[in-house]
Amino acid sequence: MKKKVLAIGIIAILGMGYVGGAWYTGNAIEKNIDTNLSLLTEKINTDNKKFGLINEQFNVAISYSDYQKSLFSTKLHLTIMLTPKPEEGADSSSSETTNPTAKSIKVFDEDVIIHHGPFPIAALTKGTFVPQAAWIEYQITEKTSPELSKLVGNQPIFTGHLGISYQNYLRLKITNQAISLDKTNFDDLPIDSLKISKGEHYLEGDSNSQNVRIESHIADVRLIKDDNNYVLFKNLQYVFDPQLDKTNVNYELNFDHLESSVDNMHELIKVNIDNFKSKGSYNFKTQDADLKMSIAKFMFNPDQNQTNNKTQIALDKFVWEQKNHSDANNISDGSLVLSTDSLIFGQQKMGSGELNLEYRGIDKNLLTRTFNEFYSLDYYDDEDDDDDDNDIVDYQKMNPRNIKISLNKFNWHNVDGDIDINAVVDYTLDDNFNMSALSDTSRLNLLKLKMAVPSDVLARIITQFQHRQDSDVDVNQINKTKSQIEIVSQLFQFKTSLLSFKQGDKNGFFTDIDYDNSRQNVKVNGNTLTKEEFLDNF
Repeated sequence: MKKKVLAIGIIAILGMGYVGGAWYTGNAIEKNIDTNLSLLTEKINTDNKKFGLINEQFNVAISYSDYQKSLFSTKLHLTIMLTPKPEEGADSSSSETTNPTAKSIKVFDEDVIIHHGPFPIAALTKGTFVPQAAWIEYQITEKTSPELSKLVGNQPIFTGHLGISYQNYLRLKITNQAISLDKTNFDDLPIDSLKISKGEHYLEGDSNSQNVRIESHIADVRLIKDDNNYVLFKNLQYVFDPQLDKTNVNYELNFDHLESSVDNMHELIKVNIDNFKSKGSYNFKTQDADLKMSIAKFMFNPDQNQTNNKTQIALDKFVWEQKNHSDANNISDGSLVLSTDSLIFGQQKMGSGELNLEYRGIDKNLLTRTFNEFYSLDYYDDEDDDDDDNDIVDYQKMNPRNIKISLNKFNWHNVDGDIDINAVVDYTLDDNFNMSALSDTSRLNLLKLKMAVPSDVLARIITQFQHRQDSDVDVNQINKTKSQIEIVSQLFQFKTSLLSFKQGDKNGFFTDIDYDNSRQNVKVNGNTLTKEEFLDNF
């Protein structure tokens, strides 16, 4: 009996605490709502001016009405409008706007229910048991957009809830109804049709926009411009996690299937991707990156019924991993790993391959600008003079340093065997460097190269490439290619001693070089050369 009385007492105390917390939260909401809405409006408009979130001709205006407070919840009607900005220098109440034809746009006009903390029943039913200062529930209905509401069967277009903890941490969930738009029901649609299945979207973070995380799950997305131009996604999921400095973002992007078609200058090209997974981080300011991507199956499929010279390409189990880090002097270190279990080119099964590359001391401009930009006038500082030879900018004015490129592994495997290459190159750069200096062997500090390219493997690759629209190649075709390779190898025998053309019972191109600028001798294919002999051949 005493235990029962004690339990009833504990429940009563907790109940009184809950009621007291709800009463306090309700009063706090009522006391601060005007200030909070004013601050929110100011922040949105400030961010819009800075980041262009909304059309620059508009400001956001937020107002409320029909405020009804009860013990456990508060109900109000919230209206959000986009209003034309007044002209520069005009009073905010002035009717003169930056665009005289612009009209106010209603974007939200709905009832909102704010459930009071510390343990809102609405939050508990959603599985949230952490104390909440408030739990806000809302929906977008025909009041805001009667046209869209009809298209989803007169249901709420969006439903959502927002949890606000006592530490001002926000958790938002929005659920959209499935919607199908086309020209018959939406005149302003720029494409033929847009179909989006029911989806769930999440956003959480501090009230000061730090530690933000955005996540979405949509089962089906279809954007169709016409029969030849469309993009289809199955089970699209993404997560974006911007970091505190606002320049770095962690992300995940996954989908089960993508199908796209593009009519490019009357060349119809289709791409299919299965089981795409991508995860990593990227810094938009420094271009630092740590990226990983995998694809179970990739298909590039040009329409063979049209006149074009593009060839079908299919990859199985394709993996891409890339890292890059740049220091304060824009010097980059990084790596690249590529692999595929199978490559089909046209109708030919070409084999499998792997590339593993590392680099150190590379100027970031080489990684972030294209070849065309490198030779364009954008790379010159004219300064109104005619002497372009002296106008090449900081690219040539480098701090003395070494660049090092390591090809840890290149392997290509087909039914006839393997091509294997690995190499390390260490090279000195300084402020006297220019493109012609690449041939300056005195700058070469280290070169290690091992290469094995058997003729059988190379001949099959070349023959398959030449007969890519056939399902296979025969012995006669491969032997013809081998004869051509033999002629090339004989030409090389008279030009260099750095290559050997036989390894055991295999013909091909082989080399094993170990060069170190600090040593007087160089090891080449088991033989010893002087540095001068090697560099003459090199």
